[in-house]
Formats: sequence, structure tokens, C-alpha cells
Amino acid sequence: MRGTAATGWTLLLLAFAAGVAIVAALYAWDTNARAAEAALRPAPVAPLELGTQASSLPFGSAASSASPVPPGALPDGDAIAGKDAFTRLCNQCHPSANAGIGPALFGPPFAQRYPDDSSITAVVRQGKGGMPAIAASALADQDLANVVAYIRGLGSGAMAPEPTPTPRPRQRSG
Repeated sequence: MRGTAATGWTLLLLAFAAGVAIVAALYAWDTNARAAEAALRPAPVAPLELGTQASSLPFGSAASSASPVPPGALPDGDAIAGKDAFTRLCNQCHPSANAGIGPALFGPPFAQRYPDDSSITAVVRQGKGGMPAIAASALADQDLANVVAYIRGLGSGAMAPEPTPTPRPRQRSG
């Protein structure tokens, strides 16, 4: 069976139209899937600066880390100072305290899993799952208390996040 040139052109146009229809359907499906995924993400928290490179983070091994600080032994924390320590040590895996390599550090699931400060302290000092232990030489007890206060402030609404980073004053050259 031999076709004519018109049959060939017709088949070519039908194949092209089918290809365009498939691409359009895949685009619509992808757009809807991304929108559904975005709806499941938690609301953004306070914006943080980019952290240091992961290779330069001073994590200790679980064997060399200090034992967890007993409950009630941590000094009172300063959430503002905790944000700086969090940015330096934690932001790589928990970007802006949201889920990244590690889980989100706020919200009802986090509060149920870590009901008190000592449970957070134990995970930081001993490590858990993919999280390495952070030794007291890398994160002092006061800095750890500050980070815990910062994390606790995220879920309570006690710390109002800055809408944008505060600009630094310009230095005059002269």
C-alpha cells in the first residue's frame, strides 16, 4: 500500500498536533502538581542570611561530644543572639528553620516531638539520624541556650520576623 504526498503531510501534521497536545497536558499537570506541593509547605519564617560552607562547620563526633546538658542547667537564652548562632551552624540543613536536609524546626509536629528544651539540647549535643553531634567546643552552652530560645520563638510567634534584612549604613570614603 502506497500513500500519496498528501497522506504523508496529513500524518506529519497529526503527529505534530499530538505532540503539542501532549506537551500542553504535561505542562498543565506539572503546574498543578507544583501548586499542590507549594500549598503543603509551611509558611516562611524569619529570613536568615546564607550560612557558612558545610565543610567548614565545626561538628564533633558523637564520641567526642560532651554529654547533654541536664534539664534546667542551660542559662536563659536570647533569641536574637540565637538567630546568629543558628545561621552559622544550622541554616545549611534547616534553611530559615524550614525543612531542608533536616526537618522544619517549628510547628505542632516539632513541638510534639520536642516538648522541652532538654530534648532539643540532647539532639544537638548527641546528634540524631543524619544530624551530626555538635560539641560544646563548637557551640557553647550559652549559645545553645540562645539557639533553643530562637527555635522556641519561631513556633510561638514571640519573635516577629523581619520583613527584609536591615540595611547597613554606608561608609563614606574620603
